Amino acid sequence: MDELLFNVKKSVRGVAQGTPYELKYLPSKDIKGDTSVEVRYGLMAGLDPSRALIFSLQALGADLVSKDFIRRELPWAVNVTMEEQRIEIEKMRENLTAAITASAQAVPAMVAQGQDPSKLIQNIADVIERRRKGDSIESAALAVFKVEEPEQPAQPEMAPPGAQGPVEQAPPSPAVPGQPSGGAPQQGAPADLATMLAGLGG
Repeated sequence: MDELLFNVKKSVRGVAQGTPYELKYLPSKDIKGDTSVEVRYGLMAGLDPSRALIFSLQALGADLVSKDFIRRELPWAVNVTMEEQRIEIEKMRENLTAAITASAQAVPAMVAQGQDPSKLIQNIADVIERRRKGDSIESAALAVFKVEEPEQPAQPEMAPPGAQGPVEQAPPSPAVPGQPSGGAPQQGAPADLATMLAGLGG
């Protein structure tokens, strides 16, 4: 009837596996004579809520299914993606809270070792005060426990070209018969003074 009598473009809204959706369709184009219906009652169909929960926990414990699959098969509407995100955020917040609590337990050890715990105590008190004002635990910890970047070691300054000190000259080698005194055997004509000075530059 939708295709034969109400063949106009329309929109449909609904919830699939806990996620809301909206789609637009034209009956003559999208239905196109296919009026078959597929019904799936779900994994926990026919079970009361307590038995369905026990069955799902046993299937999870035996590694038969994943948590995502169980969430999608629950007999009530659940936004699977959002719930998974919320669960992960809750776990990370609990870990962050436990880390701050563990740092407070380190105060007696710091005092016993002769260290000053006043900075740590002040940071924890600031976190508590920010939580009292309504800040989230991650925002309070990020604002109080700031990570200080280590200082970069100073790089040695390079001397500019041509600024080297005086060049030490090697002592003259002993004279060898057949060679002129004062160094290695000469090949060709001796270099002029301008060429020698250019070789001493940068």
